[in-house]
Amino acid sequence: MKRQSCFKKTDEDWYPNFYGELVRVTYEFIPDDEDPRWLVCVWGNDDCGMECFFKHQGRALEVFWNILEQDVIRRDFLCHLGLHSA
Repeated sequence: MKRQSCFKKTDEDWYPNFYGELVRVTYEFIPDDEDPRWLVCVWGNDDCGMECFFKHQGRALEVFWNILEQDVIRRDFLCHLGLHSA
């Protein structure tokens, strides 16, 4: 899997949200000869987002699936997983 993206529900304002109450959650491989890495990010519909880069695919997938398991996405949970403002 090189890229996976889906929408998840939130009860916070992501400036703005997608369709009123959704954010986009993405897992993506960033190929780079010197520094290949995996990105997990959560974005609203404009400029509010959180992300984290990982050197190991297993950890990136673990974080991605932890986010997808949540019924409602909140920034404090994302911070707990290591994501930061982008």
